Amino acid sequence: MISFKDKRINKNYVFVLFSFIVVSIFSTVGASAQAPAKRDTIYIQVPQQNQAAPHPNSRYYNSSSNSNSNSRVNKSPTEKKVYPNPNGILTYYPFALVGSHLMLGYEHGVSSKVGIKINASYGLSESNTYYNVRDMQGYSFEAQARFYPTGNSIKGVFGAGYLQYKQMAFKNDYYTSYFPFVANTAEQKVSAISFGGIIGYQAVFGGIFVLDMYAGGGIVTPNWDKTKSTGRLNNFIDTYEKGVAAHIGFSLGIVLY
Repeated sequence: MISFKDKRINKNYVFVLFSFIVVSIFSTVGASAQAPAKRDTIYIQVPQQNQAAPHPNSRYYNSSSNSNSNSRVNKSPTEKKVYPNPNGILTYYPFALVGSHLMLGYEHGVSSKVGIKINASYGLSESNTYYNVRDMQGYSFEAQARFYPTGNSIKGVFGAGYLQYKQMAFKNDYYTSYFPFVANTAEQKVSAISFGGIIGYQAVFGGIFVLDMYAGGGIVTPNWDKTKSTGRLNNFIDTYEKGVAAHIGFSLGIVLY
């Protein structure tokens, strides 16, 4: 048994222990310097050749696997909210009330560039100052085939062809003689078919509200007896006169999903 009372032995023991500690430290440092540094594993999603990287909102993007990894996804600062494809648009024509008509429209996108819109109106008035007749009752139907060049059907700039049929029945006073005055009351039924082309723009706000406006013109072919009417059936917007006439529309609506 070694006794620490022996100074010579005690010094030798301390020297050996100190040497062993120094050698161990330098061995550990040397081994650490030769070993590669430990790095965090970073998973980078590399797109295939000629294929764009999937967007976080894309159906090809796996959000669950992304949350379990250490990857970082940078959202584009110009990212826009994408709404689902609408089933159609329902619109209301407020200026049709000027002629005592209630007019509604419905548009449905049949492809990415084509939409079909149907308009229908019904009018009723005891004394109609717009046509200058009385006891008026009428209706109209119109079909529009719209083409959207941007490929975003039922939204944006469009060109369209239209076909319209309208009919109106009313009573009106007309004179067969002015000296002396001889007045007669006529019961008229007038109708007209018109067709032509329009250019317009339809905007959608917040994926819900719609603003639709268009202007154009076409040919009107009427069917009525002019000798029995002195009303204003040849007005600029909704004419029953034969010839080329303007075709203008303005409506507000909502998107149907």
